[in-house]
Amino acid sequence: MNTDARASGGAGRRAWRSALLVFVLFFVIAQVVLFAVSYTRRQVKRRAVSSTSVALRASAPAPRAAGAVPAAAPALPAVQPSPPVEAKASEPTERILEGPESPPEHSAAVDGGAAEGEETAGAGDPPPGDRAERERRQASRERERRERVQAERRREETRLEMERDRAELEKEKERARAERTLAEKARQEAEREKARQEAEREKARQEAERRRAQDQRRSPGGGAEQPAAPRPAPRPDVLVVLVNSRALAGNLSRQDIRNIYYGKVTVWPNNTPVVVYSRPASSSAGRKFYRAILGASASAFREHWSQLQLSGGGLAPVVVSSAESIVARVSSSPGAIGYVLEPEMTGEVSGVRLFRFK
Repeated sequence: MNTDARASGGAGRRAWRSALLVFVLFFVIAQVVLFAVSYTRRQVKRRAVSSTSVALRASAPAPRAAGAVPAAAPALPAVQPSPPVEAKASEPTERILEGPESPPEHSAAVDGGAAEGEETAGAGDPPPGDRAERERRQASRERERRERVQAERRREETRLEMERDRAELEKEKERARAERTLAEKARQEAEREKARQEAEREKARQEAERRRAQDQRRSPGGGAEQPAAPRPAPRPDVLVVLVNSRALAGNLSRQDIRNIYYGKVTVWPNNTPVVVYSRPASSSAGRKFYRAILGASASAFREHWSQLQLSGGGLAPVVVSSAESIVARVSSSPGAIGYVLEPEMTGEVSGVRLFRFK
């Protein structure tokens, strides 16, 4: 008995499921049909409204001139409502989905208002002459704006150029001030060196007078001094370089002399400052010295010292014209160096080391 009850209950559930499936299938089919009907009605309405708008635009009058009397508006054609589609039992559901419909009279009024607005807008357009005038004014304003931008750019370029010129001028002034400072320093050094040389010259003259006086006091005694051995005859092609005996104890080569006269060596090995004396380039000793020792012309030597003095690299050699003066200066100045030709050595010299070069 229980088995019969379970069998009857299973059959009931199957029947109930079959009925529910049929209902769902019928509901889906109904929804599809409703959607198709609604879509068809909307398409019919859209085509009717489009044909009415085209007809109104075609029948709209042309724009009238200013002051003309507007013509009477043409009568709008009546829009026939589309025949209703039978919805049968599903009509309430369609109305709920689509919402309330607008009546045909309302659609026609809306289309008429749109057409009237288009006609009014067309009538309010400016004449072609006014449009050309506006375009011409706009082009003129654009041209003036471009000209202002170009003028501003030119002014900025001119300002930058003036600033660059001003900076270059300041640099030139600063360079000129530096050169004047170096020239003033070189002039002051030259004046101090000149004063020192004058003092040394005066000291050498006094020393020579003292020695001469001593020689004169010793000469009347007769047998006090032994006669000096005869010296070999001086040769005019031999250059004698004189160095103070307290400045150098070793030998002196041509390269050493060149380094001293070109300002590369300014201190002797015993830390005594070098004092350089030279002869005029036009003298015999000067020509021999430039040719045999320096191996350069007098103009090249002067140009070298001009550049060196402008950069603050030292002082050029002091030019002494007479051989006697240069011998006296070298003998009385510690660290001094000079040169003469061998025939210009007229007497004995003390305190000086001699280096002969051919």
